[in-house]
Amino acid sequence: MAIFEKSQQATIYVDRTYPLKATIENTQIIQGHTEYIIKVQNGWSSHSSILTLTTTPLLNNEFKSHHVKLNLPPKKYIGNLSQKFVAERQVALQEYLNSILSDRILSLSAPIRKFLDIPNTSNNIHHFEDTALQHISMVLRSEQNYELGQPLPNLGWRPTKQYYRVAKSRNSASPEEFLVSWVQYGGDRVVPDKHMSHVIQMLLSVQHPYIAPIDVIHSTDIGCVKVQRLATRGSLRDLICSCTAPTKESYLSKYYPSSNVKRASLGREKIIGICLQILHGLRFLHGKGLYHGHLHTGNILVTSNTSIQVSELENLHLGVSPLLRPCLIQARSLCTSMESIDVYCFGVILYELCTGCPLQSVTCDLVSDAIDVDIRALLESILSSKALQSGLPSLQDILSLPLFQGYVPDTNNNLNQTKPRVKMSNQMKKYLPVLYETVLNRLAVDHRHVRHEKRLQRMESLLGADSDLSQYVMERTPSLNKIERTPSLNKIDRPSLERNFSDGSTLEGRLSLNGRPSLERRLSMNDRPGLDRSVGSGRAPVRAPTSLRLATPDESGSDSVTPSSGKQRFTKSD
Repeated sequence: MAIFEKSQQATIYVDRTYPLKATIENTQIIQGHTEYIIKVQNGWSSHSSILTLTTTPLLNNEFKSHHVKLNLPPKKYIGNLSQKFVAERQVALQEYLNSILSDRILSLSAPIRKFLDIPNTSNNIHHFEDTALQHISMVLRSEQNYELGQPLPNLGWRPTKQYYRVAKSRNSASPEEFLVSWVQYGGDRVVPDKHMSHVIQMLLSVQHPYIAPIDVIHSTDIGCVKVQRLATRGSLRDLICSCTAPTKESYLSKYYPSSNVKRASLGREKIIGICLQILHGLRFLHGKGLYHGHLHTGNILVTSNTSIQVSELENLHLGVSPLLRPCLIQARSLCTSMESIDVYCFGVILYELCTGCPLQSVTCDLVSDAIDVDIRALLESILSSKALQSGLPSLQDILSLPLFQGYVPDTNNNLNQTKPRVKMSNQMKKYLPVLYETVLNRLAVDHRHVRHEKRLQRMESLLGADSDLSQYVMERTPSLNKIERTPSLNKIDRPSLERNFSDGSTLEGRLSLNGRPSLERRLSMNDRPGLDRSVGSGRAPVRAPTSLRLATPDESGSDSVTPSSGKQRFTKSD
């Protein structure tokens, strides 16, 4: 290899929107203190971390600095090594972790991810800060019209995105303030580096009264730098949470649902006016073959008391994952079209406008009676379980509702007064279908993983009622999978059907309850010829209980599943 030749290294993108699960599996006493071994599952990959009594208060103190109060289990200085206390504290710490990871805002925050080290988040955050400053400084030097100001840490939920204040140079007479941001590319990006100029030109050409204009945008080899006007009133989420200083407070202190957050009550007229502006902006994008895909109250900028603008249009083209992605992978109907994604995100925004609180679950079947009947009917048509199964209404169907008839959106206070337009090159038009297909395919793959996880949980709950049967099946599942993948093996030792359990019953009797067929009839060797699994002399050949076997993602065309030690472990999907 030549001296100056660059090595080609594949970049591994970690989707930070995957749900986290942390389970304390074991404890160990080292040098007079107790360490708790945690198995951390980030989406479909897992690793182990060590939780100590010194690192847990640090996590709790970091949350307190953002005005987040959690119930950390108290310490004990005398008798803290007794088995009873260690067991009780393990249960309390597990509840503490569950309360953090069950909350959408806390589970996405940097403190818990640094604490669980997913993966090496503490090092990556410092790396992102240094990289963002380098790229932003390089872009602003080429523009020569902006002066870099102070950083705005913890402004958003995405740890790979950094914000800075920017002001016009001294030679400019404009007193406006600007916001510059840098974000790393995501795993869904399909446009190569040499053709990113087509994306840049398209984003700069978008002009609409309800879409925030982009002043400067540059793409680099690993990310994108964007400059736009600073919305002093903040986002729509800031309006709902009554934030007086949107750029001075951290994301957790502003939006975590605690006693310090005062929710604003918006009237019917204001809610309908805001929703109508969002719908008109989305209709313009859909008419041009564009979709947002990342819509939520944090991406809606408030320009006046009655006017808003949709921002962050570039996120979909940069390949980053949306905030509501954990909700999108729960329903099959949301993985089929980009329009259904925008409609669902609009329904979540409408719910937050009406209730003042974010939607904590995927669906909402019980809407408060305090909401008007026509708005409640619109929420049920988008967020109910029945709607997600049968299909969501189209954007045009929502706009044609009597709810929005007779309202004229306010455009006098918006800065973009020109005729709505967008320019796209022929190369960009070729990339758009590929981009949408990539996004929907990855959503469909993750949806299959979610369904498989739910089937495993249901199976474990059914087997949990019978501990002996559960142990028997879990012990034999790896060997059964090996046999099914290796037809050349024709013999395996199996326990007898006449095995007696502690209560005197047999395996055949337990599996033939509730009027089901007997085990010999259901598991006859004629069902699968070619496998002679003899138990021993004088006993009938039997095979594994196929009714307890689950289809793995291998059989549905998605990522592989490797059974290990009786546990299903998924490989990394992105």
